[in-house]
Amino acid sequence: MTKSDEAMSENAWFSGDWLTLREPVDHVARSPRLESRLAAWLANCRPDPRPLQVLDLGCGHGSNLRHLAPRLPGAQHWHLVDHDDELLARAAGHPPSHSSLTVHCHQADLAELSSLEIPTPDLVTASALFDLVSAEWIGQLVDQCQRWQAAALLVLTVNGQRGFLDQEGQPCQIEDFGGTPAELRDIRMQELFNQHQRQAKGLGTALGPDAIAELERCFQAAGFPVLVAPSDWQLKVDDDMTRQLGPALLDGWRKAALEVAPDDQALIDRWHADRCRELRAGTLGLRIGHSDLLALPDS
Repeated sequence: MTKSDEAMSENAWFSGDWLTLREPVDHVARSPRLESRLAAWLANCRPDPRPLQVLDLGCGHGSNLRHLAPRLPGAQHWHLVDHDDELLARAAGHPPSHSSLTVHCHQADLAELSSLEIPTPDLVTASALFDLVSAEWIGQLVDQCQRWQAAALLVLTVNGQRGFLDQEGQPCQIEDFGGTPAELRDIRMQELFNQHQRQAKGLGTALGPDAIAELERCFQAAGFPVLVAPSDWQLKVDDDMTRQLGPALLDGWRKAALEVAPDDQALIDRWHADRCRELRAGTLGLRIGHSDLLALPDS
């Protein structure tokens, strides 16, 4: 598996071009508080001088590596796992500047974590993965982290909250518009997208927006102290990144909605055309809700 926020076809949504487009927005959105807490825990609770062993699940083209490695202490050995050999090659070819970093690529299916042939990790990390997985898969991951006594930093998990922003960067609320047809279409589209998110995506029946709550529940049940923080994308009004990324997001949103409600095509297409036009015109921004989670061994 590799990364996804929305539901496009695998060739489009998981492509290196799409991952490159979203990378700067991902990096800005992530929680610096959780990263600082992890770095402090690693420095204080792991006196072992050997290099830190990091397992990056569904690594895509290496965005998580490039962001996180400079924020962690000491020498590091990263193990990048993805099913896509082209994305793995891109990840290995563009590591961050780091004096003591080695990168190992593993082309593998994530269905059976216990089959991964890697050294015992100190840290398990993943970005924009968990809306795609099942409750059973999360249970398997938590069991492995408990067995390894590994920390987990799991970031940019879609939480089902999404909507448009006004000129001041505030969410557009239904009551502000008197329940106009456009705003009611927004609600309908969010419902359809979340419905699509809960379909099977290759690792069992996906949890979609329920994944972050399941992650928190399972890690806590296993005895891990857990911290959760927001990591929303905030695409501002009249911004070049909004004009580039916004319509691409809405394309995926439209595709997902059509797959679960083909009889609503007229409504979906009208919504898509109107909102894309407003994003490009610089009259609306866009917020996509994510959550980051840090789970630390109870040591």
